[in-house]
Amino acid sequence: MSKNRPAPKTTPQSAAPQKAAETLSPLAALSAAIAAPDAPDWAETPSAPIFRTLFWVGIAILAVAMPVLSFSYGLSGDENVHRLYGEKALDFFKTFGADEEALTWRNLYFYGVSFDLLVALINKTFGIEAVYHTRHFVNALCGVFLFLGVGKLTKELSGWRGAFFSLVFIVLSPAIFGHSMNNLKDLPFAAGYAWTLLYIIRLIKEMPNVTRRTLVLTALAMGLTLSIRVGGLLVFPYLFLFLGVAWLWLPHTRAQVFGAGMWSFASKISLVAIGAYFVGIITWPYALKAPLSNPVKALGEMEKFSTSIRILFEGKLIWSDAVPWYYIPKWFMITSPLFVFVGIILAVIMFVLANKNTYIRLFLSILSFAVLFPVVYAIYKHSPLYDGMRHFLFVYPIIIAIVAYAFDAFLARFAANNMIKWTTATAMVILGFLPLRFMIVNHPYQYLYFNEAFGGVPAAFGNYETDYWMNSIKPMAAWFKTKYKAELESGKPMLIATDCVDQVNYEISRFYPNVKTQYMRYANRSDKAWDYGFFVTRYIDPGFLQNAWYPGGKAIYTATADGTPIGAILERKEGYDLQGFKATEQNNIGLADSLWQQEIRKYPKNEAVRYNLANLYVQTKRFPEAQKQLDALLAVAPNYSNGLTLQGMSYMQQNQIEKAREIFERVINDNNRDIMSAYYLALIYAQKGDMQTAVQYIDSVVAAAPDFKPAAELQQQLYQKIGAKR
Repeated sequence: MSKNRPAPKTTPQSAAPQKAAETLSPLAALSAAIAAPDAPDWAETPSAPIFRTLFWVGIAILAVAMPVLSFSYGLSGDENVHRLYGEKALDFFKTFGADEEALTWRNLYFYGVSFDLLVALINKTFGIEAVYHTRHFVNALCGVFLFLGVGKLTKELSGWRGAFFSLVFIVLSPAIFGHSMNNLKDLPFAAGYAWTLLYIIRLIKEMPNVTRRTLVLTALAMGLTLSIRVGGLLVFPYLFLFLGVAWLWLPHTRAQVFGAGMWSFASKISLVAIGAYFVGIITWPYALKAPLSNPVKALGEMEKFSTSIRILFEGKLIWSDAVPWYYIPKWFMITSPLFVFVGIILAVIMFVLANKNTYIRLFLSILSFAVLFPVVYAIYKHSPLYDGMRHFLFVYPIIIAIVAYAFDAFLARFAANNMIKWTTATAMVILGFLPLRFMIVNHPYQYLYFNEAFGGVPAAFGNYETDYWMNSIKPMAAWFKTKYKAELESGKPMLIATDCVDQVNYEISRFYPNVKTQYMRYANRSDKAWDYGFFVTRYIDPGFLQNAWYPGGKAIYTATADGTPIGAILERKEGYDLQGFKATEQNNIGLADSLWQQEIRKYPKNEAVRYNLANLYVQTKRFPEAQKQLDALLAVAPNYSNGLTLQGMSYMQQNQIEKAREIFERVINDNNRDIMSAYYLALIYAQKGDMQTAVQYIDSVVAAAPDFKPAAELQQQLYQKIGAKR
């Protein structure tokens, strides 16, 4: 790069170093003597003007195409509560703080609400009823804003060709593209993060005589980041850390380390931080109530994040607050396009080769730190994580900037070598085509991408979360409304069971008042009445996914990504399962047995009915028949906790206590929050006379489920026995 760089521009410090040294304090003069104030060695790498044109044409096309495409995407899992939070924040400001519901709304009051508030204001002002269409439209524009920021960030490193490369790479990053459509929390945060780093780098280039424009834009970018998530506080220490390191790193500023220019610069940066903080909290009701203490409280809450859910990772269901340290690195490895990994290798090479380019080494170090530090900190803090890379989307665009720079710098370095140049260009095209194919073929499921080296969505199915964002509901609903149009329009009552109530309500029920929805987990679908069921793959035991027991024989439509099921519509049909359940409620055991047997003959992969039948046999002490059903379940899902717990109960009733203990401990080892297994282990250890272990188990049960009366009674009995012994 240096050989293409025009002659460096001089500054007052570099043009007359001796004269400047005469006016310095003794300490500053000493510093100048140690590190002479050489001219800044930065200049943009020249590139063909066509790349600047291509970049802006690309941005213009995306600014039109992405908002239009956004209407193809359904509600995300969190959209309803965030929409409501935005509306409650709007009420807070409309009443000048009198309506305080936004200050206690779930745990969302710990989040900034700027974009949710903006969308609520738009919907309210223009009377828009399709409220989520507005969200997605604004979300798509945020995506374009992110892409623009990443391109301009890359331009600061390598010019317009690098900026164009970054635009192509970020568009061909399926996860980012998908989240640009219906994730109005993580995506805007990623945009704010990228723009903040862009302006920090511009400040470094301008030091020590920074322009007012750059100072103001830095404050706005930082404020935007904070206004979305309290994690935006991270960019405030970044500001001082990166500029402080740069001041000491670069010769022309290091020479003034003790001079008046440094203190003037520091005061300006302090004002930037103050202004950014004000911008960040001005739309955040909770922060406005206590501007200094409440954001700190919110940061503490977000670090521990008390909510915990079961997630699928490496073929096992685990708790989100107990993920392995490599959770984020693993998701990055399996969901990033392959060109990212080639680019990272090239970035390392170019960092080594840029040994004489002070600026490039500094900028790459800053961006690398901005990528690695949040991840390392989350690992150190054992932060709860779920939904793949979603909470760390903000680091990915920075990686793209580094990768785009690396490809551009590599091509510039070997521009004279046609073989290397064309081989690299060919590799870029091929590696870019792979995610492009997925994005086109699997629209609107781009965010489900798993890279080709991993094996794509088929390899992820049953091993990692796929449609955690519930995007498949909208295409399923579109099919359903076409297929059953006459039935829907007839006015006849219809009941839809689903684990995606908000999504089904928005896509179907708001158009057809005769359609009612009922929340239901897939595992409980046989126990209640419904006509149709809309179910995604979340919370289903991986064994049933891996062995094709989902979606089962009642599926009338299956949504797929690369041929892999991600959601399904079920039809009740004969209804043997529900009739059998009603028979048990009437204590008609024989009828229930007969009906469930018919269900299994018709649908042998209905794990819910097999479990119900096994439970019926355990209760009626028909243990061999119960074991037959349990064997069928555990053969395909060896860690199916409900089945294992029932098997343990069966052993207990047969007085095979040791076998029961082994089963329950196996369940606890897989899920240490399984209340029923812990309860039975307390009973077993009490029976064995090991009161200390029994108390440990029963205490955990009572702590987790204080309303579970049998556990509270057992705890009291155990305490009395221990007291009697004492």
